[in-house]
Amino acid sequence: MSSVCGVLLAGGASSRFGEDKFVYEIDGEALGLRAARALSGVATAGCWLQGGLNEHAMLTGLEIRSGSREGSGPLGALVDALECCPSEVLVSLPCDMPAIRSDDLARLVASLGPDADAAVAVGDSRRHWLVAAWNVGRRHLLGSAYDSGERSVHRAVGSMLIVDVPMDERVLTNLNRRPA
Repeated sequence: MSSVCGVLLAGGASSRFGEDKFVYEIDGEALGLRAARALSGVATAGCWLQGGLNEHAMLTGLEIRSGSREGSGPLGALVDALECCPSEVLVSLPCDMPAIRSDDLARLVASLGPDADAAVAVGDSRRHWLVAAWNVGRRHLLGSAYDSGERSVHRAVGSMLIVDVPMDERVLTNLNRRPA
């Protein structure tokens, strides 16, 4: 098996949510901690937070990394994470997905063949670009798209070989708004 690192994407401002969703509790556990545990279960070579606050690092025990693209959205965070990743595979996961589990992420890694650029979770016919296993050896493809001015992940992957990994949409639900 390839070495796998995990990156927990924690750089958003939670503006639609109305408070820091990383520490928002579901069933008595912070969203960010739930996501970190799922990621740690598949990352054989370690994980880190891309973006985030010191409070997030203390909660999860993960270090915070940043890069030259910090503050430029999910694509910038992903390119920064790929550039500092020492393993062959990088699994990315947003911090606001309470139902995702390690076995879901392991399916992404297992689906990433040697010729693929990424294996991406798909639910209800929609790709969830930030729930993915990325071939680190092909990081230049996203970096080139970013450097040419692209800021959208779904447009940046246009020329990449993507493996779709079907998942139950309930597993892929993210919390952009506070539950009622």
